[in-house]
Amino acid sequence: MQIEYNIEPINKQKAQEIQNLVAAKASVFELPGTLRHTAARIAGIQDRDKPFLLQPIIYTFAGDHGIAEEGFCKQPQASSALAMQQHTSGVSALNVFSRQQRIELR
Repeated sequence: MQIEYNIEPINKQKAQEIQNLVAAKASVFELPGTLRHTAARIAGIQDRDKPFLLQPIIYTFAGDHGIAEEGFCKQPQASSALAMQQHTSGVSALNVFSRQQRIELR
């Protein structure tokens, strides 16, 4: 049995329009570039001005790998522990964003 797919190429113009729109709105809030890029990519894939996801989930991972001691990170290692404490207590920016957008956070 052969399954046929009709996958259209990404609408790069739509993706760029959405990325510009989100960047203009988000510059005040310093929205992470990855989120802007993801929103633009979804808009391009869906070819929509207002892209949507039916049941979005954000997975977060953390680990102490010692790389901060090598000067790789801008923030000291102690800030990672504070960030995780905020996250697990539900008060981090990611917690607020996921609640506002009704996105499941794991």
